[in-house]
Amino acid sequence: MADKINTMSKLVASTTLGSSDWQGTTVVGSKLADEIGKRKREDGGPMLVAGSRAVVHALLDAGLVDRINLQVFPLILSSGMRVYPDRAEPIRLEVASMRELDSASCCRASACPAESAAPRVAVYRARGSLSCARSRRSGGTMEYRQLGRGGLRISPLTLGTMGFGGAGQFSDVGEIDLAGARRQVDMALDAGVNLIDTADIYSLGASEEIVGAALEGRRERVLLATKARFAMGPGPNDGGLSRHHLIEACEASLRRLRTDHIDLYQVHEWDGQTPLEETLGALDDLVRSGKVRYVGCSNFAGWHVMKALGIARQHGLPTFVSQQVYLSLQERSAEYEIVPSAIDQGLGLLIWSPLAGGWLTGKYRRGQQPPAGARHSGKWGEPPIYDEDRLYDTIDLLVEVAQARGVSAAQVALAWLLQRPGVTSVIVGARTEEQLADNLAAAELELSEEERAGLEAVSRPPLLYPFWHHRAAAGDRLSAADLSLIAQYS
Repeated sequence: MADKINTMSKLVASTTLGSSDWQGTTVVGSKLADEIGKRKREDGGPMLVAGSRAVVHALLDAGLVDRINLQVFPLILSSGMRVYPDRAEPIRLEVASMRELDSASCCRASACPAESAAPRVAVYRARGSLSCARSRRSGGTMEYRQLGRGGLRISPLTLGTMGFGGAGQFSDVGEIDLAGARRQVDMALDAGVNLIDTADIYSLGASEEIVGAALEGRRERVLLATKARFAMGPGPNDGGLSRHHLIEACEASLRRLRTDHIDLYQVHEWDGQTPLEETLGALDDLVRSGKVRYVGCSNFAGWHVMKALGIARQHGLPTFVSQQVYLSLQERSAEYEIVPSAIDQGLGLLIWSPLAGGWLTGKYRRGQQPPAGARHSGKWGEPPIYDEDRLYDTIDLLVEVAQARGVSAAQVALAWLLQRPGVTSVIVGARTEEQLADNLAAAELELSEEERAGLEAVSRPPLLYPFWHHRAAAGDRLSAADLSLIAQYS
């Protein structure tokens, strides 16, 4: 039983177990299951557990309880921020499963345009039944950012799902099953994350299937993003950005995700052989049909984006609201053209692999063998390493800053990205719940100007042409987009 409840790290560091007066000892993860079992054997009387919804889900998943009595405290939405009233009477209801809890009308944001509910504080067990309500995020309210020039507001952290399923090469990223995915979704929702990102190619559709199942009964609580472009079969038209493949891929994603619409549909990679008019026309059809709400791109060069935007505007087709790209302290090439073009044209930037596939977690150190089971101890080839000395210098400083702050190197790397020009949201995907909890805590970490500058300097790439010439000769007439790159070289 104990091994079914994984340690929830900082998200449940304040989990307490005691009597109804809320006095009790702090317990975490598997120790919680052990302690509950011990108290059940001793007296079977009422017990109180205060913790996040992820803890409640873990207890149910472990079979420790078979029904829950929920207290839901109202949450007021004001300018996209969460505001919990100091005094509020809870809404009380009884449910037999997490699905019923998620489906309860008082737990849904759509219940009222101005007021919804957030599960809050308190879980207790009394002879086979559990009463619970979820606690407020310990760090305060989540900041939400506008996605490009569109109307969506998204959290600065996005839940990534490449590790859901773990089929084929994706097993190097993670092997997360449905139960694990549900717990990760719980943790992300508890932290205020409102965007989940997946792709049809991840484990050849298995990731989308798991995401769809994990969101059953609570789809309306999140924004869902997926991607298409890579080959999903052996046929000559099973990949690319043709009208044929995009419409077929979207229909398949909708089925796997168990939803009638995709909030953000992204073309996953450039296709230099399909006319952009055809690609954008297919996306227009999907938007007009209601199957897609917003469109974005991924892994496009700066000129690819500009060409696509120009054609879209010329023909009245949907314009990209976002681009999903690779950017990290390990590799900052996106800052040359991609970031400035996004700033200039009003695209939000979603950052994939912000920890460079684990390089920036501190587990890889100069002159040391990688730990057993680490992604880069196998055949995973992304991202490529071009300057190993600069990378290890960056890791050394990351670890130094992290130790001084009492946080992980991963949190520092994520916090640095969250404060970079043009970045809207950073996608975090984790093998374990401990890793995810640590990543989610980065949203609360504010680096000092000195810390940011030090990390920028140690990881800074050379200023390429024509940008060094712009710096030398055009400094009197540079835009904000220009300065997102050039200012740091002054």
